[in-house]
Amino acid sequence: MFACSDPSTITQLCWIRHKRFSFDARLVIDWDTCAAGMQALQPAQRCWIAKQASSNCGVGITLIKWKYQDDDRCPQCRVPEDTTHVLWCTAKGANEVWNESILKLTACLQ
Repeated sequence: MFACSDPSTITQLCWIRHKRFSFDARLVIDWDTCAAGMQALQPAQRCWIAKQASSNCGVGITLIKWKYQDDDRCPQCRVPEDTTHVLWCTAKGANEVWNESILKLTACLQ
């Protein structure tokens, strides 16, 4: 193990405990680039990323936990919906939005 006095180390251990990545994976993540990228975002975008990464946003399983609904199913494909599913949903409408976003990103990167 390593010392836990650094706030970034404490955060990394939290993500490891919640099984977001393995203990060894923390060594290959470019934490400085992640921090710089987060600082470049608007506060609302940073908030969305934090909620998405911590599974603390309005998806099926969370809405059940918060007692806002009785069903955890994705409204488009009817698979249990968690934050990962939102990114990988293969429903027709979701794919169209995803493909459009990828085209915009590709154009921006080129």
